[in-house]
Amino acid sequence: TTFELDLSPELWACGLHPRFHASKLHPCIPNDDIHFLAQSQDEVLGFGMPDSTIVSSIQAHKGKGKDAMFLVQWSTGQETWEPYPVVQQLTPLSDYLEAAG
Repeated sequence: TTFELDLSPELWACGLHPRFHASKLHPCIPNDDIHFLAQSQDEVLGFGMPDSTIVSSIQAHKGKGKDAMFLVQWSTGQETWEPYPVVQQLTPLSDYLEAAG
């Protein structure tokens, strides 16, 4: 049995094929930032590209403090909710917070 994944344009650009055998797929378990401090967020999310080419803007937020979630619009047009630790160093977050007052 094979599955076809909806790949991001970045993965298509890397030449990754969208079809995988079931034995090659595993559930996604988020990394624990405590154990992976050496990885910068742009390396993880953007394959080494600077964040300005990845994140277009922050559209909204919900929650407060370190538990806040932010609606990120990526340069691909996709929007995802990301936790504060993921977006805290991004320039679009500063722009969003300044605009929000």
